[in-house]
Amino acid sequence: MKAKQLFANDAVPNEEQMERYYAGSIILQKKALAYACMKNQLEIIWTRTIPTAATDGAYIYINPDFFLSLDNDEQRAFLLGHEVGHVCLRHMDRAMHYDGRGFHSMRGDIQVPWIPQLWNVKADEIINADLIACGLQMIPKGMLNAKVNRNSQLDEIYADAALEKQQDDRPKEKQGGESGDGSSEDPQGDEQSTDTSGTPDDQDDQSSQDGPEADESDEEGQGSGADDSEEPELSDHGGFDDHLTPVYEGDDDQQELDREDDQMQIDQAVQDAIEQANSMAKRLGMRAGTGSGVFGRAVADRKEREHVIDWREELAEFITSRTGGGENSWKHIHRRRYAMYGSLNPTPMGLLSSMNLIEDRSGSAHHLHDLFMGELACLVDTLQPVDGVRVLFVDTEVLDTAVVHTGEELLDLEAPAGGGTCMAPALDRIDEEGWDDADVTLCFTDGELFDDDMQRLVDRDTLIVLDRKPDTYFVGPLLEKTGARYIVVQP
Repeated sequence: MKAKQLFANDAVPNEEQMERYYAGSIILQKKALAYACMKNQLEIIWTRTIPTAATDGAYIYINPDFFLSLDNDEQRAFLLGHEVGHVCLRHMDRAMHYDGRGFHSMRGDIQVPWIPQLWNVKADEIINADLIACGLQMIPKGMLNAKVNRNSQLDEIYADAALEKQQDDRPKEKQGGESGDGSSEDPQGDEQSTDTSGTPDDQDDQSSQDGPEADESDEEGQGSGADDSEEPELSDHGGFDDHLTPVYEGDDDQQELDREDDQMQIDQAVQDAIEQANSMAKRLGMRAGTGSGVFGRAVADRKEREHVIDWREELAEFITSRTGGGENSWKHIHRRRYAMYGSLNPTPMGLLSSMNLIEDRSGSAHHLHDLFMGELACLVDTLQPVDGVRVLFVDTEVLDTAVVHTGEELLDLEAPAGGGTCMAPALDRIDEEGWDDADVTLCFTDGELFDDDMQRLVDRDTLIVLDRKPDTYFVGPLLEKTGARYIVVQP
């Protein structure tokens, strides 16, 4: 892994602790085979620097004293599986991304706030639900929520909870004074997460109670070389473990490359674990546990992530492939895209004469409009089309047109409201204005078009930009029948 190892492997377990580790691993293999296969591909660091256990998404850190203090081997198996689940679902890497841009996502015009503790709580609830479904015994202080199950999508349940908490906090802020502290003490909001404790409240202070053993391990400094000069910040979200932020060294570009390399390695490890678990389960007549829960979600998230990456890359590739080619440029993209999306990818710069953008203004086609326009603005700034971008707003007729030359001008356009969908008037207007000479034609739409409209767009080599996934009963079959090239905008 390219991520920096945060703690030295300075607390090698004794014989008794290793026996319990092997016993826990065997139980994990019997009850949650995919978790066990994934665990075997990850590096476990034994350290007393942390009070219980933790992961940064690259390494798993376990305090051997805490490990031995658990009630039984079932709980030890649960602990191992819990940390593995965080790695599989990239919880820490995703948290670092949201932390970097300062908010989680957009729901229409509403910004979903970024609350790290709440994210950690919701992540724990999903993994714990999955491990319990596998038949493992949860550790005291584990988070559970009746509204969250093993197949829940973290970004969705987090956004719901964050907006609910934001709404609940507003009256407290207006009262001004005494209730201000309350919001920070309850990261769960109204969706209370059950603490199944039995573990004393002062367990969070265990790091300061490790006493001489912890001091001695620091002095010995044995194991692989982690830099102890900066103490990583613990998550303090109320669970039994800590969620750490992965650390990468070098300049911004190098950190991004190393981070992507680690995520590719994790993705491959998950895939290998699934294949190994399925093979072993078939051979031994046992359940692999790869079709749902954490591993089913990991596969779905990977496919989703690949598509999210692809829509931006495909948009840039589609446009630049119709230019004179050129070189990569960070000039405009770096500043604006990083500020808006936290992305640092360059876009090829070529020679572009003009571009047509048809905007479907039907009432159902506004989803993720701003996200797409922000990305297109970056490309416009980079490619600087000589004759600009011709924008046509259309519902059942052309509502308005405009010609812009910069990303800022594009983002400043006020899109008129409309109803109904018909692309024919826009295509006819393009012919009337002599704009059929454009190098690139894009159509932002929900895809619910007449067959003839879709075919005319395809005949003009138009890239269909969908604001949602195509359904399987109308839009999907229409795209397939006409051979349309399309991308799906997703946050």
